[in-house]
Amino acid sequence: MPNRTRSFRPSLAAVLYGLAALSTAAAVGFALLASSSAETAAGPAIATALCASAFVFASVRVVGRRVARGSQSLRLALDAFATGDMGARADARSGVREIDALAESFNSMAGRVAQSTRRLAHEAFHDTLTGLPNRAYFMSRFRAALAESPIKGGCVAVLCLDLDRFKVINDTLGHAVGDELLSVLAIRLASIVGPERIVARLGGDEFTVLMDQTGEGEVAATAQRIVEALRRSFNVAGHELFVTVSVGVAMSQRGVSSSANDLLRKADIALYRAKGDGASRFVVFRPELDAHSPDSLELESGLRRAIDRGELVLHYQPEIELATGDMIGMEALVRWQHGQRGLISPAQFIPMAEETGEIVRIGQWVLDEACRQTAELLRRFPDMPLCVAVNVSAREFRQPDIVRRVASVLAITGLPPHLLELEITESAVIDDLNGAIDTLNRLRDLGVRLAIDDFGTGYSSLSYLHRMPLTTLKIDRSFIKDVGTDRTPSAVARAIVDVADALGIEVVAEGIETKEQLNYLRMLRCKRGQGFLFSKPLDLDSFTRLIEHRASRRPGAGATAA
Repeated sequence: MPNRTRSFRPSLAAVLYGLAALSTAAAVGFALLASSSAETAAGPAIATALCASAFVFASVRVVGRRVARGSQSLRLALDAFATGDMGARADARSGVREIDALAESFNSMAGRVAQSTRRLAHEAFHDTLTGLPNRAYFMSRFRAALAESPIKGGCVAVLCLDLDRFKVINDTLGHAVGDELLSVLAIRLASIVGPERIVARLGGDEFTVLMDQTGEGEVAATAQRIVEALRRSFNVAGHELFVTVSVGVAMSQRGVSSSANDLLRKADIALYRAKGDGASRFVVFRPELDAHSPDSLELESGLRRAIDRGELVLHYQPEIELATGDMIGMEALVRWQHGQRGLISPAQFIPMAEETGEIVRIGQWVLDEACRQTAELLRRFPDMPLCVAVNVSAREFRQPDIVRRVASVLAITGLPPHLLELEITESAVIDDLNGAIDTLNRLRDLGVRLAIDDFGTGYSSLSYLHRMPLTTLKIDRSFIKDVGTDRTPSAVARAIVDVADALGIEVVAEGIETKEQLNYLRMLRCKRGQGFLFSKPLDLDSFTRLIEHRASRRPGAGATAA
């Protein structure tokens, strides 16, 4: 009996301190895993773990003292009882009751430790603002999905999402509104994707979606649903906010080994392209998008010499008066006629030109050529109203000599200023609104027309719109595609036309492809438009023949030039 009672205290203490050590190891393990996987500072997570560990050790220390006292009194009572002291029985019972109470307290403490450990584990792998999985959890599941894909079949896809112009909302309405918007958006995003897919927040306004056992069709459909669903307004803190999202997609290939980090990098490259293409869209990664690939380096090198080699050409897409069907102008669109690759789409080389700064030289060439060719067409067809629209990139617009260069081109080519329309995106003006308005006013003083391109995909605020000397708003094609059939795009298109009409600004609808779209836009009193319903972009020779054909149908057509 004495031997058993003496062994009781060390064994119980060993259990207590063993549990404390195990809890500490788990807490620190979760913290280190979260901090290293999430690539964030380890301090806060480790501090949380150490606080939890200190609580455990302190509790064990207190309980250990009480157990020591209880077990000592029990041992003394039992020793006395063994020598024949029958009065020690009551003391023994008291010691047993004390140890029973301590055991119950210890069980309660163990439950609290387990609950604290579970909470710590959840915080280590979830975003505190939105409740979504964080980078650590996402990357863990991403790697597991890639490892299992050869067995389960199908491909693994990652979608990287980034809010367009989120900084403007933060700067204008405050970070509290921005945080609430992210929380509401996370709920909508999770409902779009469904519970079988993983949606995570990597940080800031960056979200990711993981899709396994999937294919290209399902991935593209999901990305398009996300883009369209997030265009709907959000009611946040009394504000009706319209935001858009750009999405980059990368997919594993069957039989090709892919790492999670590599696919995430490719999705990020595709996301950058989506933003460069005008935002509010998705782009699937393809090798030529990778600026570090040999193919892209060769393309970049060729682009720097494209102007000198005479490889850039202009195509023109007619602009139509919707009520009559008459051609009233055209938009100049640059193309690259590569010596070996043939005609290269601007979607391939314009983002590269913007990244390298070559866009300034290309933009100057486009302005020169568009004005020169339009002036020549006007000499041949003096009765045709040919106003040419030229896109101006954000980098070009911010050049300090932009006004002087436009004035110089008009003087050299002889093009009347009112027949030149400069198209500028919202992103080019919103970052430095006062400076942008000053530049626009000086351009307007030259007599040129000014348009905001892709209106509706950026900040689109009346707070700046009425301050700008604009002549035109161009509705982005994403709001034209489903007009008349989908209530949201129809409502946006109607609102833009009404706002523009109230401000005395003309509206041009882009991307008109069907008669149903045309009839709906006419009903909205939208006066101008362009799209494949009327004509695709044409090279100069084909566009000249189109003008000849339309000029021959005008009253008094015999006086067209030679």
